[in-house]
Amino acid sequence: MSIRVGLNGRVADSELERIRKVEGIEIDDLTTLARRSAARGPEAAEDAKAAESELDARLSELEALITWQPIPRLAARSPSLKWVQSFWAGVDALEPTGIFESGAVITTGRGVTSPAIAEWVIAAIYALSKQFPNYDSFKTEKRWTRLPAGKVFGSTCCIVGLGAIGQATAALATAAGMRVLGLRRTPDGPTVPNVEHVYGPADLPAFLEQADFLVLAAPATENTRKLIDATALARLKPGAALVNVARGELVDEAALADALRENRLFGAALDVFETEPLPAESPLWSLPNVIISPHISASMPDFDIRLTDLLVENLTRYRDGDPLLNVYDRNRGY
Repeated sequence: MSIRVGLNGRVADSELERIRKVEGIEIDDLTTLARRSAARGPEAAEDAKAAESELDARLSELEALITWQPIPRLAARSPSLKWVQSFWAGVDALEPTGIFESGAVITTGRGVTSPAIAEWVIAAIYALSKQFPNYDSFKTEKRWTRLPAGKVFGSTCCIVGLGAIGQATAALATAAGMRVLGLRRTPDGPTVPNVEHVYGPADLPAFLEQADFLVLAAPATENTRKLIDATALARLKPGAALVNVARGELVDEAALADALRENRLFGAALDVFETEPLPAESPLWSLPNVIISPHISASMPDFDIRLTDLLVENLTRYRDGDPLLNVYDRNRGY
């Protein structure tokens, strides 16, 4: 008998075909139904109600679910659910579903987008160092002004979080001639390639003091929220820069804006924010030494292919009773 697996999220037709070819797995594509059930407004009310009823019936039959967006009350509506596979490395979107309180195993998309995010980090480091944001503004003013350039080669890149993104960043930073230091929850764990030394949370002050470029690539957990506050920013050497591709919650944005405004930091490159979209009143918009992008560092042309490679592997492992990849640890929060 086939294992019934729901799919809530768009993938390319060619990749969906690859997923459907996994023997012993029956894919039930719920993407359109879930979208219809979430529609709002008087004109959509009747169709949304019908879609919700059908969605309830199909969710009740699932043993597993591959999902991009959260489905409200997922745990209550899917009593037979044993496994949830997220598209993304983070599982924040699953919090409202009640799935964390269930017995279902949760796996993530960790590693799928890490090459693209690491490229964004290194591009941002070069852009900040070579003053590209300022030169771009000069272009609109037709202003011919030379600014002092920083350097990347020989500088120190301090990476908070040494998962797939942190390790991919370390590899590119090393290739760029940077000295790489890392910080993670368990400093005495396995050796990390391309990282000269690994620090633990207790060593945060000494770690920060060495950074020319501080890169945040850690998950948002109880221990990392507001990790980079006014005190932490004050530990950075004058002229250091911050790059955040983790979660906006890791940074006290008001303290960061103050440090940038007062030129205690050379600059910042931010792809994630406490509130997204970044509110128009945020002071970060108007600071010339800040690069802002709308949470797109993970964008990559072959995302569907890389994601499908992971999905096919985990579907095969689940069918065969083998250990799944990227299992979320509820105790650690990632």
